[in-house]
Amino acid sequence: MVDSDSRIEYSVIRTFEVASADISIQLFPHPATGILHIARNTIGPIDIRIVDAERRIVGRLNNASGSRIDIGVSRLPKGTCFAERVSGQSKFIRTFIKNRPFFTTKLLFMSKLTVILAAGLFFLSMSLTAQQASEKKPAPTLRSILLQQFRTTDDQAEWFVPVMKSVEGITAQQAMWKPNDSSHSIGQLAYHIWFWNKQSLDKFYGRTPDKFDGNNDETFNDFTEASWASTVQKLGQVMKDWEKAIQESDEAKLQSWYGTIAHINTHTAYHTGQILYVRKLAGNWDASKGVH
Repeated sequence: MVDSDSRIEYSVIRTFEVASADISIQLFPHPATGILHIARNTIGPIDIRIVDAERRIVGRLNNASGSRIDIGVSRLPKGTCFAERVSGQSKFIRTFIKNRPFFTTKLLFMSKLTVILAAGLFFLSMSLTAQQASEKKPAPTLRSILLQQFRTTDDQAEWFVPVMKSVEGITAQQAMWKPNDSSHSIGQLAYHIWFWNKQSLDKFYGRTPDKFDGNNDETFNDFTEASWASTVQKLGQVMKDWEKAIQESDEAKLQSWYGTIAHINTHTAYHTGQILYVRKLAGNWDASKGVH
C-alpha cells in the first residue's frame, strides 16, 4: 500500500473460514438398522467414516457424491455411532443410533421364547409322567370288575341310568301307576329287584332267605302303596350290602359266585329299563337325567 508520502506499508491480511453449505447434513432413519441415509445440500465428493462410542472406526465410505448418500450399517455393533467427514475444508459429525434389525430381534426373541416353551413342555411332560406313574391304576381283577358293575347298576350313572336314580322323585301314588293291567308298576318292579337281590345275598352269606313258594308273581304283587318308601330304602340298602360283600369276600368265594353276581347286575339293569319306560309313559321322567 503506497501512502501520500510515498512510503510503502503492507496491510495485515485477515483470513476468514467460510462455512460450506455442505455443513447442512441430515441422517435418517434414527435409529438405523440396515441402511443409514445421509442427505445434504451439495453433491460434491466426500469421504465419510463411521466410528463407535469408543472412537473406533467401524465403517468408511470414500469419494461419495450426490445429495443423498447411503451407507450400509447392518454389520455395525448396536449402540451410539458417529458419522464424520474426513476430507475437505468443512467437517461434520453427526450422531446416530445403530439398532439391531427387526428380523434379528424377532429371531432372537423367538429363539428365547422357543427355549422357554421347550423347557416348560419338558418339565410339564416330566410332571405328567410322574403324575401318571403315581396314579397308574392296577390291572383289573375279578373283584374290581364285579364292583364296577354293581356300582353302575346301583347309583353311579355311566352308560345307563342306575336303579336308584330311576326311582328318585317318585311319590307312592306314582309308584302304583301302570299303563295297563298286564304291565307292572314302578313300585312292583322296584320291589321285585329288591326281593331277588336280597334272596341272593342271604345265600351268599349262608343265611336262610325269606320264605318263597316259587311263585314269581308274588315278588311283584306283594308291593303296596304304603310300602313304597320302605321299598326304596330296602332296595338301596341291599345294593350297598352287595357291594360290601364283593369288597370283603375272599377270592375263592368270588370265583364260585361271579356268574350269579353278573346275572344279578344284568337282572337289575333289565328291570331298571322297564321302570324308566313306565315313567316316560306316565310323563314323570326328566330326560335331562338320561334316556331321552
